[in-house]
Amino acid sequence: MEILQGLREMIIPGTPEEYVKIYTECWDDELDNRPTMKQIVDRLISLISGTNSSINADDQVINRDQYTPISSNQQLNPCTSDPLQGGLSKVIQNFHGMDTAEVVKTITTSDKSLNRIIEEILILISVRLDKGKEWKKEIESDPNAMFLLGYFYYYGVETNIEKKMAFELFFNASKQQHTLSQYYVGLCYLFGDGVIKDEKLAFKYIETIANNDCVAGQLELGHFYKKAIGVEKDIRMAYKWNLKAAHNGNLRAKCILGNFYLNGEGVKKNYESAFELFRQSAEGGYSSGISMLGHCYIKGVGTNVNKQKAFALYQKAANLGNKTAQFNLAIIYKNGDGIDKDIDKAIHWYIESAKQEHRKAQYNLAIIYENGDGIHKDIDRAIYWYKKSAEQGHQKAQYSLARMFRIEGDIDGAIHWYRKSAGQGYYKAQYNLAQIYESGDDIDRAIYWYKKSAEQGDRNAQYNLAVIYENGVRIKDLDKATYWSERVI
Repeated sequence: MEILQGLREMIIPGTPEEYVKIYTECWDDELDNRPTMKQIVDRLISLISGTNSSINADDQVINRDQYTPISSNQQLNPCTSDPLQGGLSKVIQNFHGMDTAEVVKTITTSDKSLNRIIEEILILISVRLDKGKEWKKEIESDPNAMFLLGYFYYYGVETNIEKKMAFELFFNASKQQHTLSQYYVGLCYLFGDGVIKDEKLAFKYIETIANNDCVAGQLELGHFYKKAIGVEKDIRMAYKWNLKAAHNGNLRAKCILGNFYLNGEGVKKNYESAFELFRQSAEGGYSSGISMLGHCYIKGVGTNVNKQKAFALYQKAANLGNKTAQFNLAIIYKNGDGIDKDIDKAIHWYIESAKQEHRKAQYNLAIIYENGDGIHKDIDRAIYWYKKSAEQGHQKAQYSLARMFRIEGDIDGAIHWYRKSAGQGYYKAQYNLAQIYESGDDIDRAIYWYKKSAEQGDRNAQYNLAVIYENGVRIKDLDKATYWSERVI
């Protein structure tokens, strides 16, 4: 870092005076005049408590991301017993929907002065590390300082990512009943970050802070019960913990709770309650709540159908970066549902959503590129987006990718993706896989997959199955031949 080499950046215009005072004191040429680590951390936490930053993210899915990230302007305290609020606490609250790069970007873009202070703290740390045991004793006596340093190591904020070091710092601070550190110890056990993965221990730590009224813990615990992470699946318990978080005013919890009522999970289905919870979440500025409220208006869930309101809500959530809203907005533009058709805008929003790994958007975008719908046909891009979607388990994308490989003569690639899709029950993939096996004289496998497809009503599969049984290449069975022939008629 240039700052470590003695170079000082200009103060960012508009930086709050309190922030300026902290990091300019850190620049003091006289080392003894600089604030101590504890003084900086205490003042930083005090300032963060008054921060009201906003994170724009989106729901996704797959992988370590266990929750739909928050996009909210609401001042949240993830753990009501902990002093941290604002910027850092929102990152913590949103951890499941953000990778390391996103967290660093969030800190940098949502509060540049906070990022500057972080740099200066790291400078102070690097200088005071030379003082050895005295400095170590100073930080170990302050759980806030241990947590903050662990946080930097965990995300690689102005330092290398050191998950093992982060875990040790979180763990030591957690022994002093530091709630946010307990939360991160749970996450480390959940993901195996810096420690051997142990879902039961993750559950134990998260349950502890949830019982201490930590909203982030309550959200996490609800997810653990829903997905059977470290505990037996229990939808009613999942509902219970999300309800607690919602009662604590958490916008994300209200949106999740709305989905429980929408789908009748852990509670009796109630569209009016779902609508009201989505409305509350949306009014707080949570992008997924806004998107789900749009869904209610376009489908008439708990309210009258109002496509204009739905469009406006999807537009608002899409502008906040919500990938589901972006996907739905693209569909509206493509179909001209309540508005004029606009393929260019449809493609724009499909791309925005697809870039955020929305697999349906990726699949639809691939179709557009393959068919040249309102855009120049581009098979390479079609394959690219089919593959992105297929890798996320989209069965039709897997089938389409297999079809593309087959056209190009890559039979091994085709078989691989046909199997993926067929294994998920897609009848077209089952039929095409059977065709390949039949052409390769693997009649047993051909019959197996033709039958799978035929049982779903595919007439081509029914016909081919009848022919195989009638001709008796391996197995002659006129009764079965007649049975499947009758299904074709």
